[in-house]
Amino acid sequence: MAVSAYTYANMNLNALNGVLGDLSAIGTVVKCALLGNSYIPAQNRHEVFTADDWAASTAYSVGDYVIPTTATGHIYLCTTAGTSDSAEPSWPTVDVNTVVDGDVTWECVENGDLAYFEISGTGYTSGGQEISNKTLAQVEGITTFDGDNVSWVNSTLTARYAVVYETSTGILLSYQDFGEEKSSSSGNFEIQWNTEGIATITATQAV
Repeated sequence: MAVSAYTYANMNLNALNGVLGDLSAIGTVVKCALLGNSYIPAQNRHEVFTADDWAASTAYSVGDYVIPTTATGHIYLCTTAGTSDSAEPSWPTVDVNTVVDGDVTWECVENGDLAYFEISGTGYTSGGQEISNKTLAQVEGITTFDGDNVSWVNSTLTARYAVVYETSTGILLSYQDFGEEKSSSSGNFEIQWNTEGIATITATQAV
């Protein structure tokens, strides 16, 4: 089956907000992680790879994310700032449903804790593999982020998705859907990026 590649919508917003810096800069770490078949991509909802566990009696700001102390695959976005309760709330599991936690209101982002869906296997390290030799370029209205292919050598693993994210913020950049599960058995599992780059943003032409 054909491999399909997509950018996450929030990548563009975070870039314009200045949250994402120069992805090609020395010291900026971008990784590729492999996810299993149970992950359900939500291109316009998923924003970060994972988050810290919820904590009691803690101040949270709008835009903060947490995951339950017992991970479920869902992540929760703070939509009303405040201080959390002394006891963990009963977390909703349906997208955009909310729960009040002390002064804080949390919104469910269904299946948004991508680390929960990360694979395990021989030759694979949690968090994924760093992408080397990153570049940013802009030619004729197309801004391209690119880097070296990644591979897991002498590996035995099975994955359905490859996700690219910036590690200091956890912000998601793009993902590849292999169309079906792909496996390696004591061999190399390699992600080869499109010749046009890992991710691109195209300026709309004036009419």
